[in-house]
Amino acid sequence: MKKRIASILLCMILFAIPLFAGVDTVHADGDVEVSTEVTGMVHDIGGKLFVPPMGVFNVVYKVQNNSSKKITIVEAVENPKGSNENFSIELNGEVEVRPGDSASFPGRNFDGELANNPNVVKCRVRYLEQGDEADELEEVVGQASVNVIDASMNVVYTSPLQGPVFKGEQAALKVEVESRANITLYNLVVIDSDLGKTLGNIDVLAPGQIQTIEPTVPLEKSTKGNISIEYDDPLGGEKLQSHFDTDLEIEVKQEAPVSSLTITGKPDKNLIPGPGQESVTFELKIKNTGNTVLKHLECLDWEGKVFYTYEQLLPGEEIPATYTGNVKPDTPYALSAQARVEDTTQQIQSSYAIQLKKLNPQVEIERTVVPESVKAGEPFTLEYVIRNTGNVDLVDVVIEEPDFGEIDSFDKIAAGQEVESSKELTIDEDAVSRTILKAKDAETDGDYSYEASELEIPIGGGGSEQKLSVELTSDKNFLNKPGTVEMECVIENTGKESLYNMILTLMEREMAIDNLSVLEPGEKKTIKVTPFRVEETEAFLVEVNGLDADGEKFTVKSEPLTIEVGKGGLSGKDTLLRVVLIVIILLCVLVIGALVYMIKGSGKFRFPFRRKRKVTGDK
Repeated sequence: MKKRIASILLCMILFAIPLFAGVDTVHADGDVEVSTEVTGMVHDIGGKLFVPPMGVFNVVYKVQNNSSKKITIVEAVENPKGSNENFSIELNGEVEVRPGDSASFPGRNFDGELANNPNVVKCRVRYLEQGDEADELEEVVGQASVNVIDASMNVVYTSPLQGPVFKGEQAALKVEVESRANITLYNLVVIDSDLGKTLGNIDVLAPGQIQTIEPTVPLEKSTKGNISIEYDDPLGGEKLQSHFDTDLEIEVKQEAPVSSLTITGKPDKNLIPGPGQESVTFELKIKNTGNTVLKHLECLDWEGKVFYTYEQLLPGEEIPATYTGNVKPDTPYALSAQARVEDTTQQIQSSYAIQLKKLNPQVEIERTVVPESVKAGEPFTLEYVIRNTGNVDLVDVVIEEPDFGEIDSFDKIAAGQEVESSKELTIDEDAVSRTILKAKDAETDGDYSYEASELEIPIGGGGSEQKLSVELTSDKNFLNKPGTVEMECVIENTGKESLYNMILTLMEREMAIDNLSVLEPGEKKTIKVTPFRVEETEAFLVEVNGLDADGEKFTVKSEPLTIEVGKGGLSGKDTLLRVVLIVIILLCVLVIGALVYMIKGSGKFRFPFRRKRKVTGDK
């Protein structure tokens, strides 16, 4: 009997071995994929497939059988984007594909259409698995995407000139070329077709980019703002050209003279301390912008005093001048220029308005204790955010703490700039942060000092009172191959104070998950993350930024969640098959054990392996 039971167990083990040995190579039924290859007038530009407008392309479909069964392809139907019509693909009868093999067949020809950009073609392949009935057809879909070259642009053509101008007058022009293309354009030449002049060149114009040309050209005739742009053919052919009608219209006349004068300037300082007067030097430019000669030019200050003269200013001529005067901040002043039109008594005048702002150096300092609870003798970090909220750059900046020494220094913190710093500290008793910033303003080189309010750093406490739990979970932590995952973020206020204006961000995708206006103490919320695709093993975490009950900013991050993407592992059906086999074997072992126990209890059978007693004595 011992030999019989051993034989039964051995047979069962031998039966199970090949099942387990082949589990890694068994593929789930239905593991059939369709890949595509685009042929025809196709060009690879920047890693994307393009065809010219109405360029012909077709798609070759490759059906790969990764299952364990032979399949028979009975139908393949194409459907282009934007069409309600399906196109059957000629297969030359039913196509059989053995496990591990593939079959390829081309689709019909399509014309690239800008209106459907990108042109997407889907193919639905219907097949029958070996052993299935005719009404048990399976379906798999392949897709190809082809971009149609779009070199469209938008042109805005403007000029500050108003009204008619004289022949030969210099005109300031401005051409803004905006790319509405889906490819980068090169070597653009911008031409005013009416003037017959090249206005400028643009070397590169990327999709969505705006390039500006600002030429100054003499006008010999009128223009209605018709622009031609020549550019390189993206496919390597001869140069292409596009035409644009703009709203610009400049009329050139010679009927009447025009007398015009302008004065502009630049101060040697843009900010002054105040409240009293400050000496400021102005570099001025005076220009004859008309077509007549101007005589006896005079420049006057805001008190009407002449500080500069010039005998004759020709049309288009520009001359420099300098003026130094005392001004108050936020007070309007004006310097003027006047001249007489040659051979007339006509006087013309122009003015340059001045109003300098008051110098206002100002900073904000934000401090954070990390961790929030400071323990005696253990290191902690005091983090600083310094913002220049004034209207002047600060230079030679030094950050100090009377109790902790120098924290950091900066060569410059520009107006509106924000910088960060930190200092690792150790304390044995309650302490106070008294942050002092010392600097010079870049405008006057004057000293500036700022002392922040005191920040108490108690032993065993400190920091804000917010307590926030953030946990990120996923429906699957392992993918046999790249695929889509669904995640949830559970956020709970475990503190005693409300938290406000919280922004949840999935950092690795830079994806905003949710905005929470308020989270009350003890409140918990579960937020579903929009499903997304994972191509390779990657760790994800959620960052929460918000405000505590005191209006102070805080940041909390979840523990990283790793999604593993492997190759060659068991599929879901493989894993299920293994579990089923294990359960069957365990049941068999239990049944055999029960039979042995019943036979033994009947008393009709004695096991040969019972030990014999050794008997001694006379026979």
